[in-house]
Amino acid sequence: AQIGIKKMDIKALPVTVYYMGSPFPGNDCPICLAEFMEGEKVRLLPECCHSFHADCIDAWLLSNASCPSCRHSLLYVLSKEPSGIARPVPQPAESPRMEVNQGNESVEANLDVQSLQFLGDGSTLATSSSLDSPKSKDLEIGNVV
Repeated sequence: AQIGIKKMDIKALPVTVYYMGSPFPGNDCPICLAEFMEGEKVRLLPECCHSFHADCIDAWLLSNASCPSCRHSLLYVLSKEPSGIARPVPQPAESPRMEVNQGNESVEANLDVQSLQFLGDGSTLATSSSLDSPKSKDLEIGNVV
């Protein structure tokens, strides 16, 4: 029985080079507890969007099939994607966008990823400072695209 994730599936997970102001939450690796340094490779897990030093999470995933921060299983994510992996990491020049439904209205907004709070139930809470929409409020929203 497989305990961890296959090396080729781990290598298919998105990697980016860290720079100050990178568009993902957190400034440090939850595995080694060290801050991300300029130029280091950081791997972003699909679905939960937690980020880690690539070497740290790669070693973890060889013997575990879940995120070390939230325990979200990666086996389901990897099995449902034909290429073995979900979405790519946003590029530095991009601002993630999201459509938010408010009752009968739909609002599209740019997101400041550093202002997002990832909740344990898989949803995300964005505060009014993180949305560029004139109808901004505290909103519970889904996945960042």
